[in-house]
Amino acid sequence: MRTLFGCLVILASCDDGIEDPRAAQVVNVMAAADEPIIRARPRLAAGKYVKMAGGPYDFFRGTVPLYRSDLRTGATRYAASRFALDVPLVPSLGDPHPENFGILRAADGTPALEPNDFDASDREPYLWDVRRLAAGMALAAVVAKLGEVDAKALPAPAATAAAPFADVLARVLRTRPPPPKPAPAAPVEETTE
Repeated sequence: MRTLFGCLVILASCDDGIEDPRAAQVVNVMAAADEPIIRARPRLAAGKYVKMAGGPYDFFRGTVPLYRSDLRTGATRYAASRFALDVPLVPSLGDPHPENFGILRAADGTPALEPNDFDASDREPYLWDVRRLAAGMALAAVVAKLGEVDAKALPAPAATAAAPFADVLARVLRTRPPPPKPAPAAPVEETTE
């Protein structure tokens, strides 16, 4: 474990240590984001990186800073969207994936599926949470069915995660009154002198 952690620290401190540009970007973004924990609690940081090396879903769970960097810089094709990312920022869970939701008791005492992890909460573009949750659901489905993945079925978990968001938007658009029409301009009286 110490060797893996030492390698990460060494690689992060020297950009030319990694030949693959994407690998170098991953190391640099993660090392910069995790610097406080690397300094204060190096064993905890090392444990995080060991767990992230366990598989694609574990890597996804640990890489919110990379996801944020990719979307903001356009580093991957997944940043492309017909929806602008430079819209006003809204409150965000930050890291909505399947393991950050659980059954909690609602105010009326009924069980409800709710987010239960807010350590990455921030202000983000309005589609941030929907995209991250949809990606996490699709990845979890792939990992759960490793070896028997049907490519046609992959969009289903992502669509299931995003559908309620789309439904609410559609309902709001149907029920919102049309914007008021501008008042007609007052007639200009012509004066002759």
